[in-house]
Amino acid sequence: MSHFNASSPTGQSTAPCFRVVLHRGAHRWGFSWNPGDERELVRQLARLANDPGVPLDHDDVIVVLRQVAREIDPADLADMTRPDAAST
Repeated sequence: MSHFNASSPTGQSTAPCFRVVLHRGAHRWGFSWNPGDERELVRQLARLANDPGVPLDHDDVIVVLRQVAREIDPADLADMTRPDAAST
């Protein structure tokens, strides 16, 4: 079973504003990003899920992306889901 938690911007640090942590079995994955970097986050998650040497699978990516979607502006999410979004 996968578990996750997320934190939103605090405005008190220069660190990335959003963070999602996924726990699955013995693995713990932490993903951080700044507003506007969601498209790159999606690219990197896809790269990891497609790497046979990395134990993060596509189901894990879906869990992470659902949490990411809760953290970002709906307009940004709509922009990211355009058919050409992965190539830009």
